[in-house]
Amino acid sequence: MTITGDLWRITFSGSLGSTERFAHGMYISAPTGAIGTTVCGLGETFLTAVLGAAAASLSPAVISTAFHSIVHWDTIHAGPIDRLTGKQSSPGTTVPTNHTGGGSGNALPYQASHCVTVLASTNPGLKRRRNRFYLPPYAQAVLSTSTSKYNSAYVGQLAAAIATGQTAMAASGPGTAIVVYSFADKDAFDAVETYVGDVVDTQRRRRRSIPEVRSIVAL
Repeated sequence: MTITGDLWRITFSGSLGSTERFAHGMYISAPTGAIGTTVCGLGETFLTAVLGAAAASLSPAVISTAFHSIVHWDTIHAGPIDRLTGKQSSPGTTVPTNHTGGGSGNALPYQASHCVTVLASTNPGLKRRRNRFYLPPYAQAVLSTSTSKYNSAYVGQLAAAIATGQTAMAASGPGTAIVVYSFADKDAFDAVETYVGDVVDTQRRRRRSIPEVRSIVAL
């Protein structure tokens, strides 16, 4: 279904040690007339809820432990999006944030990432109605020693954490939700589910032959 609120893109960015930067983002529907600082606040609520969500496979048992301690989120940007062009319609708003990964030991290579997919339709023929974002590096402990894939229990916990973030965001801003923007349709649509897989992604999409087990959660 086409969204009824205003379309925004929230971008979370930060540092990897002292030399590298990362960024990942998502589209959301915000209440009509919302201002940038309010939308940034919704982004903060989402990020805090996701990183603090339960993850029994980790120790400490929260999602933030999956990310290596070199990962530090320091900025949230909210930009209003023109539905017809998909471009930001004004400079937007940037605010500071402060979240750090809790994982220790070795970090996975910077180019290794976990891909989160958000769908507006489960119809395989509507691939244009899906968005993806790539998370910053994990600690190596998230990998299964027997398969070199992500731990299957953690994959399910991450998918549930994304839904937890959505619920928290919606509670703090009625009418707020993660949405999917389609450049082909020149419009945004309500998200119906999110999924994450157990295969390490390099953001270059060269792993299609590797079978993937997905954890799917309704939004």
